[in-house]
Amino acid sequence: MAFRSSRKKSGSTSFRPSIESLEGRWAPSIGAPEPPPDGASITSDESHAGPPTATLGASVAGKVVTVTFTDQADPQYTDDEAGFQYSYAFEGENLDLVEKTDSASATFKYKDKGSHTIHARIYNKDGLFAEYHTTVQVKVKPIFVTGADAGGGPHVKVFDHKGVVKHSFYAYDPYWAGGVAVAKGDFNDDGVLDIVTAAGPGGGPHVRVFDGKDLSELASFYAYDADFHGGVTIAVGDLNGDGRVDLITGMAVGGSIVQGIDGTKLDKMGTADEHEAMLHMFNAFPTDPGGPSIDLFPGQHMGGVNVASGDINKDGHDDIIAGMASFGGQVKIFSGKDALLIRGFAAFGPFNKNGVTVAAGDVDGDGHVDILLGQDSGNGAQLRMIRGHDGRLLHMIVPFFFSSNANSMRGGIFGGIPNGVRAALIDLDGDGADELIVSSRSGYRPRVRVFTHMGGKDLHDFDAYHLHFTGGVNVG
Repeated sequence: MAFRSSRKKSGSTSFRPSIESLEGRWAPSIGAPEPPPDGASITSDESHAGPPTATLGASVAGKVVTVTFTDQADPQYTDDEAGFQYSYAFEGENLDLVEKTDSASATFKYKDKGSHTIHARIYNKDGLFAEYHTTVQVKVKPIFVTGADAGGGPHVKVFDHKGVVKHSFYAYDPYWAGGVAVAKGDFNDDGVLDIVTAAGPGGGPHVRVFDGKDLSELASFYAYDADFHGGVTIAVGDLNGDGRVDLITGMAVGGSIVQGIDGTKLDKMGTADEHEAMLHMFNAFPTDPGGPSIDLFPGQHMGGVNVASGDINKDGHDDIIAGMASFGGQVKIFSGKDALLIRGFAAFGPFNKNGVTVAAGDVDGDGHVDILLGQDSGNGAQLRMIRGHDGRLLHMIVPFFFSSNANSMRGGIFGGIPNGVRAALIDLDGDGADELIVSSRSGYRPRVRVFTHMGGKDLHDFDAYHLHFTGGVNVG
């Protein structure tokens, strides 16, 4: 922390000392002077008593930062006489132009995480001031989320970066067994990641958003027509580049319609103003125009679509990544800005029709989005990591084949190779590189593994639900 000071004299002229010539001088004070605090510097007019002094502290709660002056003192006046005033600059404002306030505390919400330096001044009634600064780290605490798939009830669990359960709840009727898709994102912009859920096949296309702090409901709506019962897949990203997260939905089975929904307008979904919230709506995998028709989009791929999001083309808008959920192996990337097709490819070759799970993140910390592709079904299911901008293969693993748990307990519900995998990418340790969270699909124990990177060290390896549950696990 550092501070500097200046004093205004009475009369028509004012005096502001040169920082260059006075830097490092300790202002005289009543009694024996004390050295400045560690890391602090003071400038002052030496013909007058020193400036007021104080301690500047800061607290951070998500994206909200509060700075507070304490221990205020003035060498000439008592606290009641000093008439202390304050000014604050959170984003590099010129403190000479910032309006003063009588409050010794100020609060500000940052849009972006990272390091932020705050400057503040304390003035006495003569205009003599001391300027301090402090640097804070704005962080969004990482979490990962699991949802029981078909047969397990809509049971959702939220884990912190250490794998400790923070929340455990049923997103829908506990007796409904269609499974639940999960994702996360800060929808109310309070610096705490919220939980998004979507009902699986068999239920209505019900999407809910829960506050990450207390699980209160932030939004609840049907993503598609109420008569659609194919289930919903979900992802989160900033599609319109406004600094706030948006929601991406896909049909889990029975169609291939993808939607991009403005995360600040979820309350308009299901109302006459729903069109105001809809950023994009398109058919990700059109087929023969004479094929099945749903709503306004004829010829849809009926195997469903998995979705993910990341800024592939680095234009400031997260793009939409769509993978055929079954009966196909195609992946397409659409611009988050205008939903135009960027490119498409076969994830596991032209003959693999087992479906593709998709995720996006920065695995190697190079600042570029990588795409994680998983086989949605099939024994010995693979995961492939490719570079987002050119499709180059980076890594390939079979995550559960090498699991000591899988190898030690073969057969039945206790072992074997899972029938497909799902995965998510999340930076759990704050090093700038995403960790890999992998979950098993149906026919296998409800296993979740967390790697430091593709095929790297195991951070966590556990059963997310009861050992005998074999319906599969969704992760987000």
